[in-house]
Amino acid sequence: MEKKLISEEIQKIRKMMGLNEQNPLDDMYNESMGDKGYATDSEPEESAPSADWEVDPAYTHFALNKKEGKIYTGWKYEQDLDAESIKYYCTNDLKDWFGDTNRPSDFTVLTKRGCMKKGINPFDTNNWKKGI
Repeated sequence: MEKKLISEEIQKIRKMMGLNEQNPLDDMYNESMGDKGYATDSEPEESAPSADWEVDPAYTHFALNKKEGKIYTGWKYEQDLDAESIKYYCTNDLKDWFGDTNRPSDFTVLTKRGCMKKGINPFDTNNWKKGI
């Protein structure tokens, strides 16, 4: 019974965000990730940045590896999305994308402002993990 309630809540959140029913994260990925060397949801480890890659300026949140101090990925979330939903989606992405080598607890998810407070410019490609 509890799983059904959680599933219903997730469906409500998806509808509020305007995500499609087949693959609810597709719309978010397509909207936030471009074709200039940004990682994609299906092949993050094969998307090594090229010399001319840029960080998507629309990214609002970044996954910083605590040990390495490097950013592994970024997301674009709307301002009206609550922190609990952002945490849910980021945690699932980190499990899916980096679960073979890292746990979600190996990362801290920061906003642009949070990165800058730590002295990390999230739009400088030198602060990103290479070869992901």
